[in-house]
Amino acid sequence: MTDLKELQSMRSELAPPRLTSSEPVIDWMLARRQTSGCNRIIHLNNAGASLMPDCVVEAAIKHLRDEARMGAYEAAESATRELEHVYETCAKLLNCSVSEISIVENASRAWSLIFAGIKFEEGNVVVTSNFEYANNYMAILQAKHRYGLRVVVAQNTPTGELSMDSLMDIIVEHGRAIRLISITHVPTNNGVVNSVNEIGRLVRETKVSGLLHESALYILDACQSAGQIFIDVQEGGFDILTTCSRKYLRGPRGIGLLYVRGGRFEQRRSQEPMLLDVRAAGWTSRDGYDVYDDGRRFETWETNVSAKIAFGVAVDHARGWGISNIEKYTGDMAEKLRTLLHGVSRIRLHDTGTRRCGIVSFSVAGSEPSEVRTFLANRRINVSISERALTRLDMENRQLDNVLRASLHYYNCEAELDLFVDALGDFCRRHR
Repeated sequence: MTDLKELQSMRSELAPPRLTSSEPVIDWMLARRQTSGCNRIIHLNNAGASLMPDCVVEAAIKHLRDEARMGAYEAAESATRELEHVYETCAKLLNCSVSEISIVENASRAWSLIFAGIKFEEGNVVVTSNFEYANNYMAILQAKHRYGLRVVVAQNTPTGELSMDSLMDIIVEHGRAIRLISITHVPTNNGVVNSVNEIGRLVRETKVSGLLHESALYILDACQSAGQIFIDVQEGGFDILTTCSRKYLRGPRGIGLLYVRGGRFEQRRSQEPMLLDVRAAGWTSRDGYDVYDDGRRFETWETNVSAKIAFGVAVDHARGWGISNIEKYTGDMAEKLRTLLHGVSRIRLHDTGTRRCGIVSFSVAGSEPSEVRTFLANRRINVSISERALTRLDMENRQLDNVLRASLHYYNCEAELDLFVDALGDFCRRHR
């Protein structure tokens, strides 16, 4: 069995990936040379936090050194252009205006902040799915108890993705009482990709027909998809999108991205961010303040400047590879891994849907996921565990307590997949 040291020594001789297309869409060997972490580990936890490219790490370190050399305020002032660029590159990533972008502490903060600013009334309906993440769903439940909301869950198709028919039935039944439609693009525990653009078209059409009220909001949780799957907010018709830096965009931890379509949160006291500081609003008189009308209104003045700059570099890096190219590569590699895992006794795959991505969820029959993860970690292979409490509706529906998750990126190669599958086979032989 090839070990990690041997893999490192033969990096330049590795055969091109055996993908479904005639030519690989990504120069994965270049991607590995640009990622020092690939020399130490086999990292299959990209849906948790990807290995940062060296250029991202260097951008963060450079600014920290500037802070140490000249002072934090002065370093931030000297980096004004780099900070402005973060908004510009994020806007290009999503195809939106710079004024529609906010950079906040993390994706959970982004989602909670925007949700808290929505004006709810008793009897309003929030539509969600079986894939809603725990942080989001708990906020919805809190609002249910606080405002008297109704929560309606759209069901899945027989193949496992969100059902458009179920969503349409909900819109017909609840219509203009619907205040929010909250959709997860890619769940944390499953490789399925939901048809979010099709949902956007349905939302637009039912607003035109009068079934949905014009004020109904469509929010997309893109934490597991941004950087892995091509997203165009104009095509998708999202009013709000949230994602984070550390996953498929390969940026540092502690940074989140919030998109809010212009005009969707008007400057009204009943629908403004719950938390304001001098970055979000101006104190205009003893009794007055004005909330800014761009993305700043969701931000705070104090921020991790080095991480923010590095996030901009990470988005540049992802856009340089081409998100559609990344989507093709990771999707093909994940299908290859699923095929390999089918050949290992006791491995059970748990991905659903007709369209899937670079996340592969599985279990080893008769073994605890934590035991498997520890065994792999001792071989310097990183995977993660998705627990029931993180996506309770989907996991309970499928009678799963937890699943192992191997999530691929474009710097992973087939030799790593072979090592990973060999290690799982070894675990199964040792733990009968």
